[in-house]
Amino acid sequence: MNIENKIKNLLQDSLSKLKIEIPKTIVLQHPDLVEHGDFSSNLALALAKQEGKNPRELAEGILNNIEKDEYIEKVEVAGAGYLNFFLSKTFYKDYLNENNKNAAFVNKKRDTFVDGEFRSIYPVDNENCKNILLEHSSPNLFKPFHIGHLVNNSIGESLGRIIGHFGNHLKTLSFPSDVSPGIAKTIWAIKNQNLNIDNLTLQQIADAYVLGTKKYKEDEDIKKEINQINIDLYEKKEGLDLKIYNVGKNLSLEHFKEITKKLGSEFEDIIYESESEIEGKKIVLNNLNKVFVKSKESEAIIFEGSKYGLFDNVFINSDGFGTYLAKDLGLLSIKQKKNYFDNLDKSLVLTDVEQAQHFQLVKKSSSLVDELKEISEKSTYIQHGRMSFAGSEKISSRYGNVPLATDVISKVQQKVLDKMKERDFTEEEKKDISEKLAIGILKYSILKVSAGKNIVFDLDKDTDPKGNSASFLLYTFVRAKSIYNKKSEDKYVGVDPLPESRGDISDLEKILYRFDEEVKKSLDSYSPHHLANYLYVLSKKFNSFYENTKILDDTNPNFNYNFTILEIFGKTMSKGLDLLGIKTIDKM
Repeated sequence: MNIENKIKNLLQDSLSKLKIEIPKTIVLQHPDLVEHGDFSSNLALALAKQEGKNPRELAEGILNNIEKDEYIEKVEVAGAGYLNFFLSKTFYKDYLNENNKNAAFVNKKRDTFVDGEFRSIYPVDNENCKNILLEHSSPNLFKPFHIGHLVNNSIGESLGRIIGHFGNHLKTLSFPSDVSPGIAKTIWAIKNQNLNIDNLTLQQIADAYVLGTKKYKEDEDIKKEINQINIDLYEKKEGLDLKIYNVGKNLSLEHFKEITKKLGSEFEDIIYESESEIEGKKIVLNNLNKVFVKSKESEAIIFEGSKYGLFDNVFINSDGFGTYLAKDLGLLSIKQKKNYFDNLDKSLVLTDVEQAQHFQLVKKSSSLVDELKEISEKSTYIQHGRMSFAGSEKISSRYGNVPLATDVISKVQQKVLDKMKERDFTEEEKKDISEKLAIGILKYSILKVSAGKNIVFDLDKDTDPKGNSASFLLYTFVRAKSIYNKKSEDKYVGVDPLPESRGDISDLEKILYRFDEEVKKSLDSYSPHHLANYLYVLSKKFNSFYENTKILDDTNPNFNYNFTILEIFGKTMSKGLDLLGIKTIDKM
């Protein structure tokens, strides 16, 4: 039941009667205040100049030609000429009935109120579903998973779930950096500290990177040694360095898979930079003097981005190694050759906002290479902001100046545990709940911000169950589930179909139906913040509904109706949190 399309069709029919040319797009918005209606259109204001009429007068004409519809209670002209639509009780009743059909209460012996399948108002159309490749959470091996990776993973995982919600076919991959000067610095430090590589730890690898980086800057002889290690690694030269490298790479991959699994992610494929560097160099050399040229200052091969309003940059350096730009060209080629789908529609890549110019060069240069044109056209690079920390409790770092994801999760988990001290939970329950809450709190703090903007995490505010936080969302969910579990099985029979809505329509009903619309906004903008903030508003509306409605009063003639709203709220919250990659909990 796509009510937005229905209203647009009514407006188009009205314009046709008035012999007014129908615009390509008709914009509908939700008024800030529910008393101003459910949808508002500026159509009359947009067409007034074209039609040579006063906007309000034109709005009155459009209003008078809108056909009656059972889902529209009334339409009003407001302000300078806005058209405000108020939905009818029949619409809300039918929306609840639509979700009733697959709701958990069809089975009276159900244990929870979130078992039903959520019915989308955008039905899956298998003929129009897209084949989408999504690349995210690409770590630097030999470096621990840090908050930048956590941001990327949180947005990437949520986007993948949202893409799948509408029936699209999705495959995910990660693109780890497994060969670089940074790795050579780490291996030099491990070797020169005589560490036991058979018992190497992630902490030793992290400390070795810091030491190697420091010595590389301070000592020219050490710098030469590290540069040679880097060359040997690219060439896979047998010896101690390669042995240390293989041990470190395996440890790093295990850590990556372990933490991303904890965060709820799995990947169909992993492509390494060492593979793409080889492929990328071939592409650059095959297109020398066509797309790429030799630098006048050195032996490096560059792309003259300045000719296209960008900037010149090196794709193969003077030592003969492919740079990150060449590696990204190689990655495009590998994606194309792997043929993940019979027909790929989109290749999405989630990257840090600081890499925006880098990917502008990748996009432009690849579009000029014949064998990459097709995959280049299908590739979209989505940028996300960076996370910083504020508040009374700072997040320290044991590694460089970027806090590790595990450290931040532990810090938040401890904050949650401190708040749970007086709760009557077992130690196992406390551990499970606090870990799920900590991860959910961090994810929500990232996802509630528009994907391109920087994120400020405040440990005090983001763990506050009364603020715009995952704590509040999960507290509301737990409250709703607790109420549901207290129901009278004899009284709550799950009426299907529901009767006409009783009394006034609650604000909760007026918000519930907007769920899929917000998910669609998140998909169209590649930013889950629309859904995240919708769930916050929905939670506030539920709490108001709870305070003003005696939901458990089974003598109330609207008892079954109210419990149906409660159940569909729980299912909506459960689905919404799942699309954000946040696990629900039973106690809090």
